[in-house]
Amino acid sequence: MKAVLPLIGLLLLGSSSVLAQEQRPPDVVVRQGVNPAQGAVIGQRIALYIDVLFPGTMPRPPWVTVPDVPGIQTFRFESQGTTMRDRIDGRDYVGQRFEFAVYARRGGPFTIPGARVTLLDQVGDPVGTAMGSPTGLTIEAPAGVDPSAPVIASTSVTVTETWSRPDGASLATGDAITRTIHREAEDVPALAMQPVPRTAPEGVGVYADPPLSEDRIARGSLTGRRTDTLTYVFEKAGQYTLPAITQPWWNLRDGSLKQATAPGLNASVSGDPAPAGPVRSLDLRRPSVRQVGALAVGITLACLAVGLAWRILPALRRAWQRRRQRVAGSEAAAFRALLEAARSGEAAGTYRAYLAWRSRLPEPDRHATQSVMRELEAILYAPHASSVAWARSDGRTLASNLRQVRSGLRHHADSHRASSPLPPLNPVPNP
Repeated sequence: MKAVLPLIGLLLLGSSSVLAQEQRPPDVVVRQGVNPAQGAVIGQRIALYIDVLFPGTMPRPPWVTVPDVPGIQTFRFESQGTTMRDRIDGRDYVGQRFEFAVYARRGGPFTIPGARVTLLDQVGDPVGTAMGSPTGLTIEAPAGVDPSAPVIASTSVTVTETWSRPDGASLATGDAITRTIHREAEDVPALAMQPVPRTAPEGVGVYADPPLSEDRIARGSLTGRRTDTLTYVFEKAGQYTLPAITQPWWNLRDGSLKQATAPGLNASVSGDPAPAGPVRSLDLRRPSVRQVGALAVGITLACLAVGLAWRILPALRRAWQRRRQRVAGSEAAAFRALLEAARSGEAAGTYRAYLAWRSRLPEPDRHATQSVMRELEAILYAPHASSVAWARSDGRTLASNLRQVRSGLRHHADSHRASSPLPPLNPVPNP
């Protein structure tokens, strides 16, 4: 019995140390707030501040994450927090302020849950957690703004465009015109801008390239820039007017609805294709020496090309198949399939695609994806799942939340790599 008691004491001591690691170290202060707290409108950037303060010294900057909120997009554009100092109850505190950008996609009241703070020791190992306080937020819908589409609320929005042909150009059937549209907005990320409409008159096909998003940050100020490229192909003869494209936005300076417009273009299309240049034919009845020599060289090169292709084509085909298998099995391909399934509105297929994508994530990142799927899991595993509706709009909201989660995971991975010390440039071998 005397030998058992020390063993029980050691076990209790070990369990208490584990619980101490999971709890917040004493005197760590977490403050959470938003700016502006009132009067914000749909699409306006709202700053969410998380202050983490340590008494005396800060061992290492902590990790800070914000839970997802339906109807809200959350971004973090700065990779590092801002060092700050404060004096609380007569004690000196030092820490960092972490800023997140919050964009509401509908009006009404919201509650942003408390941020989760992972505290680290000097070598970067987790030693505990701390939580912020839930923060209330009320969002207004500006008069005249359609809240069903992405809304831009900014102090400055510009729309410019370029065309590959001038206005009133004369074209032939089968010709194409390329239109490049640039949109730029202050304090609005490019991901928050809606795609340009793919509209065209009858007889004109329109095709869109993948958009190019570029966000620039200078001294805490964000400028979002999105570039969309449309190609119009004229399938029939006639007179055409390609439509103007309008970007509505809410001006935060004077509280008014504005319109930024990219003008359309007129084109005249004839039924005859553009004339080709004269074609010189080879007269085989009386070929010249130069023609015979050119023909012989051409036949020889063709034979060499066929022989070379015969030898390397199987290897190229195998390499291409291996590359396609790698791409098809990648995390990016699985995530694209997940987004497509989510937008389809089919609940079971969406969850299967989620499990396939989750299996391709590193083990530490898998837990972070579970919160965004709780609503879908509740529907799938409800006692009467067939009576619970999962609409296509729910799938679109889920796709938007999944993009945010993936962006946060990639940003966290980039920040972790950036904070890792580099090896010495000229290491000295041990004697």
